[in-house]
Amino acid sequence: MFTLHTIGLLSGGKQPAFGDRLLMGIANAVATPASANAITVLGAITAGTGFTNISTVTLAPSGGTGTGLKAVATSLKAVSATVVNGGTSGYANSDTITLANGVVLTVASVSSGVVATVTVSTAGAFTGQVATNPVAQASTSGSGVGTPTFNLAYGLGSAAITDSGSYTGAPSMTVTDTAAGTGASIATATLGGNGNAIFKQVSFQAPTPYNVLVEPGIDCRHYVPAALKTNTGFTVALVPTTAGTTLAAGTFDATLIA
Repeated sequence: MFTLHTIGLLSGGKQPAFGDRLLMGIANAVATPASANAITVLGAITAGTGFTNISTVTLAPSGGTGTGLKAVATSLKAVSATVVNGGTSGYANSDTITLANGVVLTVASVSSGVVATVTVSTAGAFTGQVATNPVAQASTSGSGVGTPTFNLAYGLGSAAITDSGSYTGAPSMTVTDTAAGTGASIATATLGGNGNAIFKQVSFQAPTPYNVLVEPGIDCRHYVPAALKTNTGFTVALVPTTAGTTLAAGTFDATLIA
């Protein structure tokens, strides 16, 4: 259970205002599974295509024996690029083209010095809405003249576990998009594994930003991934103190201060 408390400024305090309030939340004895029953690493990602915004992507466990695995998509990446405007002249095979959004393309073919086809060599990592097509060149490694532009297609680039759940057989994960993204999937996850972290989500409603203090009930290291701190909860990662070892089932206490 997560209990949220509000501590107001005392009467007579200096310039009392809403911003002076201290919010505290306390979660006691949050249960965590043993390493042997925890999903610790997601499987390989098949990126798919047609994705445009990380916020419209949802992950869900599929198969396996157990329950409780939760994960979120954390970034999209460029998976292909088509030429809209190939520049004016001077481009050559193997030139690299850095786009305004940081994606790097490699020239695969040219026609009379004009870019004809490209491949994606640096896919980028996009944590929100992707850039509107076409995307223009920012720089090139070669001596090409003009400003080529490209239509990019994006797929799922990365994902993170928010709760390891409790399993005896590892699931895979389905990927759905309420927009146009298709074809993405995540292969069978890793169950247990020596040295791997266990992840446990704590749900609540509170404003960001905030800090979290964690007191584990077992011998381990711990951290709260910054990317998994939202206004609906946070994830605590518990890691064995000795490389190559595992964790027993246990509990932790967490205190939120905002």
